[in-house]
Amino acid sequence: HEPCGEGATARKRAIKFHLYYFVLGFTFPILRIFQEVICSMKYAPAQCSPNAVCAMVGFSNLSRLFDLGLTINEFWYFFEISHKEAWGS
Repeated sequence: HEPCGEGATARKRAIKFHLYYFVLGFTFPILRIFQEVICSMKYAPAQCSPNAVCAMVGFSNLSRLFDLGLTINEFWYFFEISHKEAWGS
């Protein structure tokens, strides 16, 4: 195991989080809705696009501002992951 000094590549300096740690209750300073969405999509935090992060932040802010207590079920009611035919081809 090599230490990650100044000359280390980005790959050696990267910190990876596996879904297994969330299942065990591991947390770091991100909102609970982020953890739930990331786990439900089976993604790593680094795989979220800036647009996905903005959607989660907006959803969380609306929930807190109006004291709605929205959950992951309501999040997926408004947002869904889908594939559009002929897009990205």
